[in-house]
Amino acid sequence: MKKLFYPILVIAIVISLSLVATAQSPLLSDNADLLSADEEITLSALLEEMSDHAKTDIAVMTIDFYHGSDIESYTEAFCDEGFMEDGILLVVSMSTREYCLTKCGTVQNMIDDAGLDYIEEAVIPYLTDGEYLTAFSVFASLSRDAIDAYNDSGEIYDGEDFAPQIHVSSDGSVTISEGSRPLSHYVICVAIGLVLALVAMLIMQSGMKTVKSRNYAGDYVIDGSLALRTSSDRFLYRTVSKTPKPQSNGSSGRGFSGGSGRSSSGRF
Repeated sequence: MKKLFYPILVIAIVISLSLVATAQSPLLSDNADLLSADEEITLSALLEEMSDHAKTDIAVMTIDFYHGSDIESYTEAFCDEGFMEDGILLVVSMSTREYCLTKCGTVQNMIDDAGLDYIEEAVIPYLTDGEYLTAFSVFASLSRDAIDAYNDSGEIYDGEDFAPQIHVSSDGSVTISEGSRPLSHYVICVAIGLVLALVAMLIMQSGMKTVKSRNYAGDYVIDGSLALRTSSDRFLYRTVSKTPKPQSNGSSGRGFSGGSGRSSSGRF
């Protein structure tokens, strides 16, 4: 009996370790099977690392299809029903070739619509090309950077802080480094320099003027050089302006803007 005990114990340990190694992270749900087993392990570790660093959830979900009127409602339900209280979620539907990025909880105050669009524009080309591991890795890394930018400055992230350079290695791993700043930053710097130079020039120019303007026309007349024999006042013209009284048409004329402002979606 003892001879059988140790082989059975070894087999049980091996099976347990295999289950642990292949188990997906709560931050990754690859229901559409877009990733291999090794890619799932790599991405799960990255999502865990990025989420721990950002102190909020950064999650990815792939599905074959979804129930509901649109993918935004489907994705936002995960926030509304408490499955993700704080974080950012990327959902990809393969049957409709749709995606949706949604901000949950406090992340809505960290990343604005422009920042979400910035992340989206970096991710979608990889989704279109079928490079799913790269797409999800870029999403995770940029989401962490966006939340970091908010935590460092206290200002909502709009995607304009830096232009990152994305490096994808042969094994699919992604490295994102801060690249050169956008051209607009340099234009603004040059404009500020020109304004400061103009102000300094005007100050120096005003100090060189020795002639001051007078407030009264009489100050420009030399005493005794002008003698008026007669004077009179003549009425030339008048201007009358009329404004029509607004008419009430019985309607308030209010406008309406729809959408929650926390999601961005489209096709790839």
